[in-house]
Amino acid sequence: MNLHLLVATVALLIPLGAGGLVAQEQHRAMPLAESLSPYAGPVAKGVDNSSLYNTVMSGYQGWFLAGGDGYESGFVHWGGVDRTPARATVDLWPDLSEFDEDETFSTHFNYADGTPAHVFSSAVRKTVDRHFEWMADYGIDGVFVQRFGAYLKDQSNWNYQRACAVLNLSREGANRHGRLYTVMYDVAFDRPAIEAIKADWTRLVN
Repeated sequence: MNLHLLVATVALLIPLGAGGLVAQEQHRAMPLAESLSPYAGPVAKGVDNSSLYNTVMSGYQGWFLAGGDGYESGFVHWGGVDRTPARATVDLWPDLSEFDEDETFSTHFNYADGTPAHVFSSAVRKTVDRHFEWMADYGIDGVFVQRFGAYLKDQSNWNYQRACAVLNLSREGANRHGRLYTVMYDVAFDRPAIEAIKADWTRLVN
């Protein structure tokens, strides 16, 4: 596996016409009840989960989405990669050389050799599992899975559904590869945010 998960290939991208997008119809959004259900899958021995002391932890925002990943929200946090002309807001283009075709999503960019440029979605099980496998390969003990105040206050919207799905997949990946996962809240700590955190945490624990 290439240790560098991201490679600086943005400069090699050129806009492509609208025909560059390919929907991945096999993906589906995870229902909220499913994402909040107890974990019953395999558990691999790995990092001691009794403490964060002496561990290497990374942030895991899990906020990249793609058209066709089942959430019907388009390409989120990538920029206008599906527009004509296309544009991108990421600093580095992801290296997907180890990804399978069914977990990549075509954009309106082409590489210099004419092949379509693809991105990934953080809501695809195979992709999240791959990320945790890489963590095990390279000594990253686990991640802080971020939850944002913008959607905590409205737990009926698709953003909350997506966030719970990413947390579910992170929990599965951590268990399968012996890694740690923990919840990190990214909010303004005013009274409404504190109440939203309390409600969300209670829902997760229950």
